[in-house]
Parts: sequence; structure tokens; C-alpha cells
Amino acid sequence: CLKKNYSTILFSATLSPIKYYIDMLGGNDKNYRLKLPSPFKKENLEVFVSPINIRYKYRTKTLPYVIEKICSFVNEQKGNYIVFSPSYVYMESLWEQIKSYDDINEFKLVKQEASMNENEKSEFLKQFSENNNLLVFCVLGGMFSEGIDLPGEQLIGSVIIGVGYPKIAMENEISREFFKESGYDYAYVYPGINKVQQAAGRVIRTEEDKGRVLLIDDRYISAQYSSLLPLEWYP
Repeated sequence: CLKKNYSTILFSATLSPIKYYIDMLGGNDKNYRLKLPSPFKKENLEVFVSPINIRYKYRTKTLPYVIEKICSFVNEQKGNYIVFSPSYVYMESLWEQIKSYDDINEFKLVKQEASMNENEKSEFLKQFSENNNLLVFCVLGGMFSEGIDLPGEQLIGSVIIGVGYPKIAMENEISREFFKESGYDYAYVYPGINKVQQAAGRVIRTEEDKGRVLLIDDRYISAQYSSLLPLEWYP
């Protein structure tokens, strides 16, 4: 489709790493690319990393540590937060256990449902403007991790659990095989990081916004993943 056009301009705040997107969109080394710094002040967003093992077979074992870290993080600065889980199954487990913790008694807990119509989605988002201490549980890559605006005090922080890996699926496996040595990154790592950037991007929506992000996963302290995080972040 792009080759039928004389010119195509693609713009996004999350086109990173840019070579991956050029390859996936059918581009080549001759295509122009321009990377601009964020217009927002770096000091307006604080980014923290908690190196807990969130790999699938360790999730049940490490869930109590994740809950303790979430409680500690949101109590450092009260306000409205979204906690993004790597899956619905994980979100449900987190939801059932964290409700019994006394450390978050001052927060109103709300959970995303698996299927929500437009009216339900609108009512869900309305709670951010009607509450001061809201702790919302959503799924990373879901309807509330991108494309929504919650400026100012409506959302002061996000907790992102995991690195956003897509599920193993036929389409992803075809991409992995097609791109050979870069296949695993192209099929799983880079799409996951895109989800993470989208979710973190809900926090800072205007030049006046200030917020905090907590990344929970030990892979964030590895060279591979730390190099993929935006330069504006300070883990």
C-alpha cells in the first residue's frame, strides 16, 4: 500500500526503536527518519525500577513482593494511579490478594472488566475526575493503556508489571521466523516495549503535568531493556 503513494509520513511518540518500525512497515535504509526530543521537561516524570522476576513460571511466587512494592509506591505520594498487569489472569490474582492489604485502605480500588462497551468505558474514566485516591487495575496493552487523556491530578502515576510480551501466537511466530536473527525481538520484545511506553505515556499529557512511573521486572535493569527505554526516563 505504501509503495503506491508518492510520499507517506508516519508520526508517533513511540516509534522506537525506529529501524524496527521501518522494517515492519515495509521501508528501507533510504527512507528519511527524524527523531525529536520530548517537549516535556524531563524532571516532570520520575521513573523507578523494581527488579522482581515477573517471568511466567515465577509470577505466583513473586506476587506478594509485587503487592508490597505497589503499596509502598502509591503511599509515597497519594493520588490516582493505574496498575497495569501483564494479563487478565495476573490482574485477577493481584486484585484478589491486594484487597486484603491494610496499607491501601485510603485508596478506592477499581478494576477493568474484560469486555466494556463505550458507556461503561466512559463511566470508568469518569472516576478519575471524581476521586482523589484511586487505585485502578488494568491490563497492559488493553483499552486503557493507550489513547486516553487523564491530565493533571486525574492521574499522577502508573505501575507497569512486566515487559509487555505479546502472547505466543501464529502471527508472531511467522514474524519471528521471517526476520531470522532479529525475529524474537521483532515479534515479542519491541512490541512489548511499545505497550510499556504507551502505558507510561498516560501519566504526562500536558507541559504542566508531573507524575511517577514504577516499572516492575528484573529485565529492565539488563542492558538490552535499559537501552530501549526513552532517554527522557530516569530509572
